[in-house]
Amino acid sequence: TACAETLAALFTTRGTMGSFHVVAAALCCFLLPIAVAQQAGTSKEEAHVPINLWTCTKAGGCTAAQTSITMDAQWRWTHDKQSSNCLTPKDAEWQAADAPDGKTAAANCAIEGMPLDDYATTYGVTTAPGGIKLNFVNGQSIGSRLYMMEDESTYKMFRLLNKEFTFDVDVSTLECGLNGAVYFVEMEANGGLGKGNNKAGAKFGTGYCDAQCPHDLKFVDGEGNVKNWNMTKTGPIGGYGHCCAEMDIFEANAYAAAYTTHACQTVGPLKCQGADSALNQCGDTHKDCECCDEVNLDTNCPCCGRYKGVCDKDGCDFNSYRMGDE
Repeated sequence: TACAETLAALFTTRGTMGSFHVVAAALCCFLLPIAVAQQAGTSKEEAHVPINLWTCTKAGGCTAAQTSITMDAQWRWTHDKQSSNCLTPKDAEWQAADAPDGKTAAANCAIEGMPLDDYATTYGVTTAPGGIKLNFVNGQSIGSRLYMMEDESTYKMFRLLNKEFTFDVDVSTLECGLNGAVYFVEMEANGGLGKGNNKAGAKFGTGYCDAQCPHDLKFVDGEGNVKNWNMTKTGPIGGYGHCCAEMDIFEANAYAAAYTTHACQTVGPLKCQGADSALNQCGDTHKDCECCDEVNLDTNCPCCGRYKGVCDKDGCDFNSYRMGDE
């Protein structure tokens, strides 16, 4: 099982309504600190929302440094050279002219930059004293996923062995069904820049992966996720997933919280194929398979693929309420 040595930090909201307020974040230690695809759009100038990060030592105290966050590529406008949508607005289908296959989709389609005003007005991401605030529902936009940056074109990679990571958060308005999350995943620092036709990179929020091996990504490893792209009850998905180790520091609302590790049998991101492939590295299960809650799955439920992939999707979690803090 691979252990993630360097991890990128994410801030995200998932669920129904509310806001998620990260007030401050600090990377602390008691020794000396250790210092997807697609073209880059040019219609709007890219900006990153400022946020402070404190690095602390027992001897030297805490030093604040201003860094920034960028929006994940999934939330950005994806368009062709004529500024037409590469995916249809109504049902998020790839336009056949722009995306007859994955390589062509990545060559033809760009993900657009976002000025600071778009973060606030379109996605509800604003600065707050010492941190940021995330709204879940903001007009027609739902949720957001943000990454902390090292510089303009590189994700902040955290090396947390023998260190402490702390933050303050206000989740008082997050109702049941909502998940405000701060977590780490083993993404590439440059967002996969240079893979395939990926000319956007971390600056534009590319390269996402996690232990659920998500299939809803529009681009994976520099190619459009065009193969077997189809609509499901939870939204469109493609034939490829993107797996990597995940460490959920905080998944919570006003009533519950969980802290979960998800290990993977791979180092760094892995482009995977699912239930229709021989290996099923994604750990997918056919939609008509309904026996995954059985015991002895190999015998009683061979169609269940959840535990056949490279990542531990269930994870090992600590939930305070379940552990007796009622």
